[in-house]
Amino acid sequence: MELLLVEIRLNGQLLADFEDALQAPDGRLWLPLGPLVRAAEGEFQALDEGRYQIALGSAASDVEIDVLGSQLKIDGNLQEWPNDGILFDNGRLFLDQSYLKSLFSLTAALSEDALRVDVDSVRPLPADLRRLRERRWERFGRGTVATEHPHREIHRPYSLLSAPGGDLRVASRISQVDSQLRSTASGNIEVEAGYLSNRVFFNGDERNGLSSLRWTGGRTSPEGDAFGIAGLYRLEAGDVSPFPLPLVGAGGSGRGVVFSTAPMERVELFDVIRIEGDALPRWDAELYRGQELIDFQVIGDDGRYDFDDVPLGFGANLFRVVLYGPQGQVQEREIRRAIPGGQLRPGELHLRGGLVQSGRQMVSLDQREHLSGEALTLRADYGVTPQLTGSLLLGSDREPWSRLGRQQPGAPIAPESEESLTRQHTGIGLRPTLGNVRSEWVVLQQDGGSTALQADAGFALGGTSFSTGYRRYDSDFVSRQRVAGGRLFDDHLRLRVGRGLGQLGGVRLGSVTLEYDRYAFSGSEQREAYRPRWRHRAGTVSLSHEIDYVRGQGEPSTRYRLLGSHRYSRLTSRAQLQATGRQPGDLTVNTVSGSLDYRLDSGRTVGSSGSYSVDGGNYSVGARFSQQLGVGQLGVSVSSNDSGQWSAGLSLTLGLGMDRPPALSLMPPSHAGAGAVALDVFEDRNADDRFDPAQDQPMEGVGFLVDNRPHPAVTDGEGRVVLRPLPTHRPVRIALDPSAMDDPFLTTVSPRLQLQPRPGFTHELKMPLVDSAQASGTLVRNGRPVPGVVVTARRRDGLAEETTRSLSDGFFAFDTLSPGVWVFEVAPAELPEGWHSNTVEHELAPGSFRDGLTIRLTPPSADEADTNAP
Repeated sequence: MELLLVEIRLNGQLLADFEDALQAPDGRLWLPLGPLVRAAEGEFQALDEGRYQIALGSAASDVEIDVLGSQLKIDGNLQEWPNDGILFDNGRLFLDQSYLKSLFSLTAALSEDALRVDVDSVRPLPADLRRLRERRWERFGRGTVATEHPHREIHRPYSLLSAPGGDLRVASRISQVDSQLRSTASGNIEVEAGYLSNRVFFNGDERNGLSSLRWTGGRTSPEGDAFGIAGLYRLEAGDVSPFPLPLVGAGGSGRGVVFSTAPMERVELFDVIRIEGDALPRWDAELYRGQELIDFQVIGDDGRYDFDDVPLGFGANLFRVVLYGPQGQVQEREIRRAIPGGQLRPGELHLRGGLVQSGRQMVSLDQREHLSGEALTLRADYGVTPQLTGSLLLGSDREPWSRLGRQQPGAPIAPESEESLTRQHTGIGLRPTLGNVRSEWVVLQQDGGSTALQADAGFALGGTSFSTGYRRYDSDFVSRQRVAGGRLFDDHLRLRVGRGLGQLGGVRLGSVTLEYDRYAFSGSEQREAYRPRWRHRAGTVSLSHEIDYVRGQGEPSTRYRLLGSHRYSRLTSRAQLQATGRQPGDLTVNTVSGSLDYRLDSGRTVGSSGSYSVDGGNYSVGARFSQQLGVGQLGVSVSSNDSGQWSAGLSLTLGLGMDRPPALSLMPPSHAGAGAVALDVFEDRNADDRFDPAQDQPMEGVGFLVDNRPHPAVTDGEGRVVLRPLPTHRPVRIALDPSAMDDPFLTTVSPRLQLQPRPGFTHELKMPLVDSAQASGTLVRNGRPVPGVVVTARRRDGLAEETTRSLSDGFFAFDTLSPGVWVFEVAPAELPEGWHSNTVEHELAPGSFRDGLTIRLTPPSADEADTNAP
């Protein structure tokens, strides 16, 4: 069974997020039922673990599926349980195409590129009926066709100072070792200040004071207009990580500036990605590709997680970083990267670059001297043809020998030497695509004439992905990328093969990857490494098996690591096992560790953790308890080891953000951070766009749709609501939800908005609601009705626009227009060349109905009227 990441269209409406789909070798397709039913605005209720009740509207049958009990009921009647049409995977219910059709009258079709699934229903779904009801209410039985409502784009300038958002953590711990109370404080804050988006991390304790402080400021724009510059996607300064160059890498992070005119989802290197970010110390970070567990790390005192050289697959790549706090907190972040062949359009130019002083922070808290370096990098990619992209690579850096490594050519002999090496790099790259095969060829030269070569290629065939890479360095080429096992290699060959394993006996076998590396060192010595990886699921547990077998002139070595993660319902657990040996058959377990958390009622969580070293017989165990508060999370923990040493700790994690503008509030950490929109909703009875307490009425209980999905927050008694958390890596659409309003014919000037959320900033918007107006008329040519032509209604001030199609008798109608001056016409783009449409302009008052509008189409001449008529 192959796991696909697809976008789903349900009756033409795109679901807000990408979803997992499963495809069997015979082409059968399984889709997640929950997202489909929710998008259809049906009922999808979890009665118990693995037991669901589903209904697609009042006229449809009630379906009950009990996966664990192998029972299927339709309208309460027990049916025969299917053998393979229903799957329960990772707590999610999947149905194949045949059962989607038989149970819910839904047909599903996968596109040829396996990136989109179109799902259509035989009858209108509840969501379709709601949309039709909104548009045809009180039309006296006279039908219309669907009216389109474009979303108006909202742009807010960056602010001088906004309310910050993020996480704050204060912890105290006492241990048997020194019997003294040690306290620490850390924070991860986002704030818009100085007309920039700023990220700040700090960490300190009562003994050493503030030990770490990082700041990054700038702007990133998924739409490519950072600082108002067309084509600029990122410009940041402060504590940053430099862009990597092929064959030499990126060097260390430090203070500096980086920029990019390439879209955010475009990869920097051929088929690998570096995933890094900020998090609170002592949290765990798990990395997933889709539903597969890739790796995990423990966040250190520097507050950073860094997953380097993560392989990318052809097409869409969706990664998730799941962060687990020491008291059971859970946060999730998404990273999307696409490899569509890596080609730019002919004439398109992308630039990336940066100037970074590595080893230095913007705010230096340590007075000791630190070795630092400087690096200037620039990469320019240019689209030559639809199948060829060319690149120019430039770099200049100065780096201490102690960081480059004493094994590098020309390194000083004295280990205490603090000398540095200055290098210049110049190179070119080509990315040709031939059919299904994509490749990259790079030549890079250092000052002095030494050269390095890189060749990469990848393709997919029959559900199996293949990739290969080759690196060749001259003997005097200096680069940390040519170090393997503490030694310099002259050339490196890498082969990687991966594919999904499908199913066996109804059990999904996951995916397997095999990587082979061959290193050639000076003196004709070689080293080979075999790295098989098997990632799969066992019930609701994600498992990753990793083996590294290395052999050369010395003794071979083997390392095995097992990662396991379980997150279902109230239970979350993680485990790791490591084993080493000379041969795969000689493996002995070295360490075993794990943790478990269980959510109780009323916001309480209990957990435990433990580790055991087989070699030394050492072990440690711990227990923890946390209570969710209105402003944060309070935690208590204790631990002990085999030596009888113990420790106990108390921590408080707070969320910081804007709860009711413009006040700064404390809130649960899961509500803080990311983007937010604050709305003020009131009935504007005097239609002046301002709230007058004497006349206007705050609207309580008004709901909103975010990316076509109902948001759980509704307006309070003062008509205020904050929608959060919102993604900051893409625009979001926000619209009034008429189904959640007592009077669905109340509207505002722009009831549908599109905006780009920003970290550390809350968009504040007012939505004065007034009674909507209606307008209808007829589209004619020479006195005869014209059917099927798009009619546009546009506010003269440009704040709103709607479209509809004329019916068979030329009739058209708009049911919920905001009061104001509207212009009605047929847009020139909808007419044949030379045809014209008159415009009709009317001012509509609140609650008014304007009938009898006439729009006339005029052909260029009588002779052309018959041949070019719309």
